[in-house]
Amino acid sequence: LTGSWCGGRFWFRWNDACGLCFAAITHVLAVCTSSLVNIYVLLPGAQGVVGTMHLVSYNAVVSLMVIAHLRCMCTNPGTAREHLPAELQDTMRREFVRQGLDAPPRAFGRPSRRKWWCAKCDTYRPKRTHHCSSCEACVLDMDHHCPWVNNCVGWRNHKYFLLFLVYASVACGWSAVSLLGAMLTPPDMASRMTVDFAESTSSGSHLKDMLVSYFGVLHRCVWAQFLAVVCLVACLFLLLFIAIMGCDQAEGLSRGYGVIDKKMLAQVSAQADRDDAREAVVDEAREPDGSGWGCSCARACGECC
Repeated sequence: LTGSWCGGRFWFRWNDACGLCFAAITHVLAVCTSSLVNIYVLLPGAQGVVGTMHLVSYNAVVSLMVIAHLRCMCTNPGTAREHLPAELQDTMRREFVRQGLDAPPRAFGRPSRRKWWCAKCDTYRPKRTHHCSSCEACVLDMDHHCPWVNNCVGWRNHKYFLLFLVYASVACGWSAVSLLGAMLTPPDMASRMTVDFAESTSSGSHLKDMLVSYFGVLHRCVWAQFLAVVCLVACLFLLLFIAIMGCDQAEGLSRGYGVIDKKMLAQVSAQADRDDAREAVVDEAREPDGSGWGCSCARACGECC
């Protein structure tokens, strides 16, 4: 739960306000939804072995989801500066300087670009390594920067991110079904379940009255109903989002590269298609039959009649 120490410092990103807000929203939503499900669904029905197992299993899944989220958020994703050997860094730095001196200058006297070295981090970038402006580091095997975990998903925390997706999908689906059932349960039936739970829990009349008044029956509290609707909609939205993200993760795992590499390959492919189309237009214009734009321009200049 404490994350990872790397380079003598604890890994947690404080400089990203958006990531902090999304991470806080994740935990607030988890606490509110699990509290509603426990108070109005699981605790009144926790009678016997089946009800107890239902209560324990649900809270175990929610706890595992929170733990996976914290581990993904507080684990160094695998920065190149801290995890590559110093000998490799020194060797590649000397090669970078040598190529910079030997490379022919480009326009405005700038040297040719070498993507395997990051000048911002002053570190070697192996394959599938990308620079993240939010984390201010180059991350090994970087998949993407996720604001929901306020961290990059990379070499060292990708497992926790996948576990978070699995547990979150189960918890959201379980919560949505439970809250929907609580809202559709008739008040009389919910009241009987609450009374049975109160009688089986304690013999004190004061505690029984409190349980009957505040637990089990969602229809008695307007604010609880409103919060339940908000949590239900949020769970359904997150289920759809997790399904889309899960498809991307499955595709990345099957092909061996992440979301950023997928976008870069798509951009390279689109650029190659544009270059091929441009070359086709130029070749057609240079045909000797006089139908191209090159010959038409020559006629306009008086060079061809």
